[in-house]
Amino acid sequence: MKASYLNLLGFILFGTMLWSCGGKPAANNQDTPTTDSSKTTQYTYTVSLSEIKGSKAPSLQSFVHAVEGNEWLLFGGRTNDVADNIAGGMHNFSNYSNEGFPKKTFNTNLFVYNVQDTVLYQMSVDSCIAKMIENLPALKSMQAKLRSIFVNSNPQIAERGDYIYVLGGYGVGYQGDAGYITYPQVAKIQIKTLIKLIKKEALSKDEWNGLIKVNLNLPEPVIATGGEMFIINNTFYLAGGHNFREAGKKSFQKYLDAVQPFELADSSDHFLKVTVGKAITDNLPDSTTVFRRRDAPIVPIVSKIDNTLKPGIALYAGVFTYGNDGTAWPDAIYIHPQTQTKEGQFYTYDKPYNQMGNNAYSCADFGGYDGNSETLHTFLLGGIGAGKDDTELSFTNNGLQITYNTQLDMLTTVLTKPQSTPQSLPEVYNSDTLKHGAEAALMPNEKLMKMPDSEIIDLNKSFGEANTIDIGYVYGGILSKSAAPGGSSKGQSMASHKIWKVTLTRKPLQTPQSQ
Repeated sequence: MKASYLNLLGFILFGTMLWSCGGKPAANNQDTPTTDSSKTTQYTYTVSLSEIKGSKAPSLQSFVHAVEGNEWLLFGGRTNDVADNIAGGMHNFSNYSNEGFPKKTFNTNLFVYNVQDTVLYQMSVDSCIAKMIENLPALKSMQAKLRSIFVNSNPQIAERGDYIYVLGGYGVGYQGDAGYITYPQVAKIQIKTLIKLIKKEALSKDEWNGLIKVNLNLPEPVIATGGEMFIINNTFYLAGGHNFREAGKKSFQKYLDAVQPFELADSSDHFLKVTVGKAITDNLPDSTTVFRRRDAPIVPIVSKIDNTLKPGIALYAGVFTYGNDGTAWPDAIYIHPQTQTKEGQFYTYDKPYNQMGNNAYSCADFGGYDGNSETLHTFLLGGIGAGKDDTELSFTNNGLQITYNTQLDMLTTVLTKPQSTPQSLPEVYNSDTLKHGAEAALMPNEKLMKMPDSEIIDLNKSFGEANTIDIGYVYGGILSKSAAPGGSSKGQSMASHKIWKVTLTRKPLQTPQSQ
C-alpha cells in the first residue's frame, strides 16, 4: 500500500470480506443440466430487511463467521475498545497502521451467539490457545503464529461440511512491535468442536485431535487480505486481495492480480500441505491488469456452458484502479474454472458492464438462481458506493440487485455486450439514519436448498409453493453515522452489533393477454 493510497479521503480499510467471504457449499459436486425457460413462470424478486431488536451479539467488523443451526461462531475482526473509547470502525487515513488500525481495536475473543435465544458465550483467544497447547503439544512451538489465526482483520474464509477454512488476514506482526503484516497462514477448523470449546463443554480426545490443522508458512501467491475464498470441486480459489505489510515508515503492497487456485491436504496430525496451481489472470502488469481488485463484492455464480450449469466466481467492481485517484472499478470479471474460452482463458471480462459506483465495496450479499428464467440474482446489501454521482464512495443504505444471464458465450474472453444488469434498491435498511452493510456478514438460513457445489440458493426448490422465504441475517460490519465518516478517530463510525432479518419475496411477471 503506497502512501498516496493511504491518504485517499473516504477510502476504506483492507476490509473484511463477506460471503466474505465464501459460504457452505452443498456436498454434491455434479454439474446441473438446464431446463427450457420458455415454458415456465417468470418471477420478479424483492428483498426486505427488518432489524432484530435487543441484539446481544458482539460488535465486530471484518471477522470470521460460521453458522451451526441457531448458533454463530464468531472470531477475529475488529471491535470497539470501550475502556479507551476507541471505535473499531473505518480506519484512519494516516500513513501508519498503528494509527489507522489501533492494536486495541483487534478482537481478542471467540464468541458463540445463539440468535434465537440471544445467549452469548465467549472465551479469550489466549485461554483458547492455552487449552489447545495443553491438549495438542505439537502446536506449542508456534504459539504466536497460532494466535494470529484468531486475532486478525479481514481474512478470507470458506465453509465446507463440518469445517471452516481461514486464510491470511491483516494485523500486528508476530513480535508485537515489529509493524503490521498480512499473515502467511491457513487453518482448517472443525466448527462444532470449537463451539463446544468456547461454551466450556468437555472435548473427547478425538475431538481435540480433529479441532485444527494449520499451515503457517504459505507461499507468496496465496498470502492475502481483502479477497474472497471459494471451494469448487475440492479446489480452493483465492479471488482478489492484496499482501500488505508495514514497519515504521516502510511499507510494501502487492495486489494478487489474479484468482489463485490451490489445494489443501492433511500432511500430519495438525498440519496442512498447500499446493498452488496456475493463476487465472490476464498476465498483465499491475498497472494495466483488470484483476487488480480487493475488498470487492466477489460472489459465487453459475454459468450455462455446453448446456450445463457450472459453478464459478464473479468479481464485481472493487478497489482500486491503478494510479493515485482512488477510483473503484466499474466492470466485472467472471471466472469459469472448469471451461476455457475459445481463446484459452478461464475467465471472461465483462468490460461493458457498469456498476456506476453502486455498492462497489465488500458488503453483506447473497445470490439465488432462477431455473425458469436461467438467471442468477445477486443482492448486495448496503456498504460503500452510492451511485454514479458519488465520486468519494460514500457509505450507503442502498442495495443493488445484479441479474446475471447464465448463458455465457465461450467464444470470446472480452464481452461486447454486458452479461449482468444492475438495479439500485433504495434504502434497504428502512431509511435508518445510520449506514449499514460495509464489511458485514450474511449469516445464511441453512435450511434453504443450494445449487450443487455452490452457496447459491436454488430459488425454485427453496420457494416451492411459497412466495416468501427467509434468507438469513445481516450481522455486524461498519456502522457509520454519516455518508463520509472519515477515520475511526473522528468518532463517526464503529464496529456494529446490529442484526437484520432478510427475506425474499417473488411475484409472477404479468404477461400480456392474447386478444
